Amino acid sequence: MADLKRIINQVINVDTGYRLISTTDATRDPVTQELDRATQVLFRTTLVKSNSTPYQPDSNATYLFGIGKDLTGAVASRVITTNNVDFNKAEDWPDPVGLAPTGGRICWRTDLTEDALKQAMKDLTADPSWYACLWMLPPLEKPVLISQWPALIHRIAVDPTTAVASPGIVHATTDWAKASFIPVWGDGAAIRYKKPYLQEYFSDGKWRSRMTMLVDGQPTRVWGDPED
Repeated sequence: MADLKRIINQVINVDTGYRLISTTDATRDPVTQELDRATQVLFRTTLVKSNSTPYQPDSNATYLFGIGKDLTGAVASRVITTNNVDFNKAEDWPDPVGLAPTGGRICWRTDLTEDALKQAMKDLTADPSWYACLWMLPPLEKPVLISQWPALIHRIAVDPTTAVASPGIVHATTDWAKASFIPVWGDGAAIRYKKPYLQEYFSDGKWRSRMTMLVDGQPTRVWGDPED
């Protein structure tokens, strides 16, 4: 399978909700997660408990991931929503580590190319620091917040969906190169090849071969006899 997404590997202590440095280190990762608009991301997440043992989610649970602009929880503040259909696809976390939802290893795809995110950022003059939330939804229990963390979303200098050629810049093409550097042959041409010389067309309507000869020991350009 081709690598078409940015892969983010992370560890979350479900007891505290902290993103950690590693599965065996209880140190909280202090770094705000940085994401880029107009990209696709694959999160591979290992869930652990405070004693570093694997967290064991409900085997029938579904999941929800979202990014919101504020802490109100309002639908209007949410700019990204990833539903369960994009979670825990076997091909997204193959062996040897591998996907194991009941063993605390989950993954999900998040599409940061969505128009809702683009519209939310179009008038911003600085990269926004928003909030990412990961929820587990057990079928017979209330939702469980796995973690919430700050996410800095970078604006994009070049959007591939709207990029156009910049005015005033000429991009070289094969047609342009031919017109600029390669002689035109046939009707209307000013240069032609007649073995073994190049010939040029003169104003009297005749062709003359372009030749170089030694005259008094010096290379000199001379012209052949006129030809039709």
